[in-house]
Order: sequence, then C-alpha cells, then structure tokens
Amino acid sequence: MSIPMENLHTALVALLLAVGIVLIVKGGDWFVDAAVWISEVTHIPKFIVGATIVSLATTLPELMVSALAAANGSAQMAVGNAVGSVTANTGLILAITLTFAPFAVKRSEYMFRSLVLLGSVAILYLMTFRGVLNPWLSIIMLVILVVFMADNVIKAKKEILNGKQLSQDEGSENEPKKDKKTIIVNIVKFLVGIVAIVVGSQLLVDGGSEIALRIGISEGVIAVTLVAIGTSLPELVTTITALIKKNGAMSAGNIIGANVIDICLILPVCAIISACNGATGLPVSAQSIYLDFPFCLGIIAVALVPMLITQKFRRWQGICSMVLYLTYIVLCVLMSMGII
Repeated sequence: MSIPMENLHTALVALLLAVGIVLIVKGGDWFVDAAVWISEVTHIPKFIVGATIVSLATTLPELMVSALAAANGSAQMAVGNAVGSVTANTGLILAITLTFAPFAVKRSEYMFRSLVLLGSVAILYLMTFRGVLNPWLSIIMLVILVVFMADNVIKAKKEILNGKQLSQDEGSENEPKKDKKTIIVNIVKFLVGIVAIVVGSQLLVDGGSEIALRIGISEGVIAVTLVAIGTSLPELVTTITALIKKNGAMSAGNIIGANVIDICLILPVCAIISACNGATGLPVSAQSIYLDFPFCLGIIAVALVPMLITQKFRRWQGICSMVLYLTYIVLCVLMSMGII
C-alpha cells in the first residue's frame, strides 16, 4: 500500500523540525561550555564574552534569514524578522531569565550597553518612520555597532591587564585546564556548536514557515512570530543553558549584545542589499511602524530602565516584559486576520 506524497512530505518536514531542535539544544550546550572556558582562561569577564563572541555567533540565523529575504524582495520578512527577533529576545528570552533568576548588577557594567540598545532602536525607528530605510542613513547604525564592539574590546583588554574578573566571576577557585587536549576540545566545541545552532535554526524556521504558510498565515505575522522566535532559538538555548550552569551574567550580556547586532547590523545590510537590487531602500510596512517598533522599544525600556536605576534585574520586569510580548503577538495575529 503506497503512502500519499503529501503525507511523506509532512513527515519529512516534521523530521527536519525534530533534527533542528536537537542540533540547537546540543549545539547551545557545547557553545556555552566553550565560551565559559574562553572567559575563564583569558580572564575576560563573562558579560563581555556574552556581549561579543556569543552574541555575534547567535545572531547569524537572523542575519542570514533577513539578508536572503531582502535579496528575494521579501522586505516585510526581512524587517519583521530583525525587529521581531529583538522583541522576542527581550520579551521572551530575557524575560525568562528575569522571571526565574533575577540578579543584582553593577550599573557601570550595563549602562553604556543598555543606552546603546535603547538609542539604536529609537534612531532606527525614526529612520523608518516614512516607510523606507535609506541605505546611506543606515550606515549610522553600522558606526554605532563598531563603537559598541570597540567598547567591549577595550573593557576586555583592561580586565586582562588588571588580571581581575568582574563580580560575576569572583570567588572562582578552580583554575581551568590549559593543556593542548583541552584547548583543542573547546575550540571544536565552540565551532561545532555554532554550526549546529545555525543549521538547526534554519531547519526549524524552514519547516515551521512551510507549515504556517499551508494554513494561510500572512508573511508579516510569520516574520515577527515563527521566524523571529525560530531565529532567536540560539539565544534562548544559550540563555537556558547559561542559567542551568549559573552563568546569568553571560545570558544577559548575550541578549543585549545580540539585540544591538540585530538592530545595527541586520537592517542596514538588508537596506544595502535592497539598494543593490535597484530599490531606493528597504521598504518598511505600516505594521512595523505602528506595532513592531513601538512594542520593541517599550519592552526593552521595561526590561532595562528599572535595572539602571535600582542596579538589579527584578522578577516583575520579566513578568511585565512577557505580558507585553504576548499582547504584541495577539495584536499581530488579530491584525493579520483583519479584526483590527
């Protein structure tokens, strides 16, 4: 008895989804292990490692998906994925961290990075308010990213020279191994972890997007929900893994760094790609202007501003951020259905 091709196709999609989840989970575990080892060996604070190396690697899925969407003329997918990923990173992933493991911080460690993130979203929002992101103006965002990364590197160099760890690393008595075998194992874990995360995320997004399209969900909703959450899975996995391993500082640093990269790198690159295809810039939909950006900015403000005042991430910030995020998703779905 032959199996219908439609059933075989559905089974294959489901299999790819499962493989994607396995790759992401295992890759995230290896990746965080290697990143923590790098932090301990080099005496670079875990917050800095999270905000640079980890966040650069975990934003690869967003960059690839948005760049391909822009090249194919799917501007709504490109913008929705980038902005939606920042919203998901903060309203879902950082919210999980704050809800289940709130922690105290040093204002000096978070002030500059938090202000860069808030300012970057606000500036980009103003740039897109007329319905298009100009590729030349978007170069400003790339400059902000360079300044952000340079600040991280400078701070890391100072910590290395001083031979000190930030507060999150104090009290560690066990010096990490530095023999040849350990170095090779951690380099392999780091690289394989990145590849597994990227490939797994892509499998998950591709399979999930196909299923969503089959049931008639619009591209805009897919971009800010399924695709955004799917490409944010590396941040989610590394965050959960970091929490399990009691590395909350790396989790927060990863999310803030990933958000800055999403905002300052992905959309400017997409705008340049659109210009190369003959467009005046990257088109931005009304949904992004009146719904995506305002919620993104609001959720970030709830998650970060109180922390800068009280020097502590509190549980209520996580709960409020998650409620705002769920409200945003519901509004996106209702707008797609034409109810609002």
